Amino acid sequence: MSTALRLKTINAIDFIGKSFYINQDNVELTYLHDSKIKKMKTTDVSLFSVLTYLSKGKQICSGPYGSGKTTTIEAVASIFESFPLEIVSEALLRCNPQLTEEKMLGRPDLGALNKGIEKVIWSYFSLFPSNLIDEFNRMGEDKQILLLDAIDRGNFKYLNEMIKKNGATYATTNGLDGGNIELLPSIEDRFSIEVEFVPAIGFINYINGAKKIISDENISEKMREKIKKNNSLEEVLELQKEFQSKRKELVFSLEEKEDVFREIDEIGISEGARNYINYVHCEAGFDSQNGYKGQPKNDSRNHDLPYLMNSLKNKSGLSPRWLKAITSYSKSLAWLKGEKEVSPETIKAVLPYTLLHKLKPEINLERGVLETNKTSNAKKICSQIHGRFMKDMVHFENFAGLMKNNSLALEKKLEKINEWNESHHPMFAFYKAYKLKEMTGDYGKA
Repeated sequence: MSTALRLKTINAIDFIGKSFYINQDNVELTYLHDSKIKKMKTTDVSLFSVLTYLSKGKQICSGPYGSGKTTTIEAVASIFESFPLEIVSEALLRCNPQLTEEKMLGRPDLGALNKGIEKVIWSYFSLFPSNLIDEFNRMGEDKQILLLDAIDRGNFKYLNEMIKKNGATYATTNGLDGGNIELLPSIEDRFSIEVEFVPAIGFINYINGAKKIISDENISEKMREKIKKNNSLEEVLELQKEFQSKRKELVFSLEEKEDVFREIDEIGISEGARNYINYVHCEAGFDSQNGYKGQPKNDSRNHDLPYLMNSLKNKSGLSPRWLKAITSYSKSLAWLKGEKEVSPETIKAVLPYTLLHKLKPEINLERGVLETNKTSNAKKICSQIHGRFMKDMVHFENFAGLMKNNSLALEKKLEKINEWNESHHPMFAFYKAYKLKEMTGDYGKA
């Protein structure tokens, strides 16, 4: 594991937090350096915006106007894609109700069409490795759906041509007003996490000075000429290298990024972390009134507890996309901390942000209004889940010991499990069913 690359990434997070999203530090990053534990105070915005890039994830950046959403994602893209800020800004899709598919993705090459050749002139947005969408919820539902496949699978298709991308996606959204709407549920589900931006209070704005560090009009102009000539980014690699070499302490080279992605991919997931993920997944499928979806109702085992399903917008539970998100972001954070495998503590740190956009708005009973601090609400719900998980750990350990007892026949194990189903926490019963699926290939045997 490269210490130099981890420290460079941590320095980038610090730079973004001090130069672009200027706000109060609200998270502490603990990481290993020279066999010693180091700590850095930063913002969740700068940390998770970088984790999204490392995870090739999809992030909703929500918050009021002027809170630093667009500026932050442009800075992340410039530092990690090795493009000057000017080109990054031109690759940003600025949404409005009048946008058409041609303005978003590409347009026909009329010169080629006059010769009977069908050819696409791609937009900067389609060509740029990361997807940057500004004020996404300012577009109507019919326009949002045009980007569904691009966000979901990285397929940018126009006419009979297609660009396939595998980079990160960032979309900023503003609070509802007369000019925007909610994101479609199908679009929202494609996003891995949501990070809430808040306006900076009591800080002097140094952003204009910081922008100069990752700007270069001379290189940008040369890039524009090559992109226009070739309708691709294929011939700008040398210019990317030139831009990176001038700022090598901050901007990442292609080789450095490949090494980072490879190292993150090699991070393991501990048994405790897997238990935590499975536990949350089970809670999302358990209704305290009606029991577990797909299982017979048994009121005697239902409890009046605030299980996760009660707080979700979608009562169908968490999709496989959530499993991918919690795993990939946790591996990226574990790498950043210098750990060889994901721990339950790392899952705990990432979990609220993977659920933020999936939770119902919280009603503040004392004030009689919707709770506007979505992050605080998500952390409160996740804290309750963590408390239930820790309480049930003894049952997990007993179950793990039972399943590892090779001298006991599977039928005897199932008899023991059926006894536990009547006496233990209901979520544990369905966790056991989940694990039995792995061992027997049949949920029904639980």
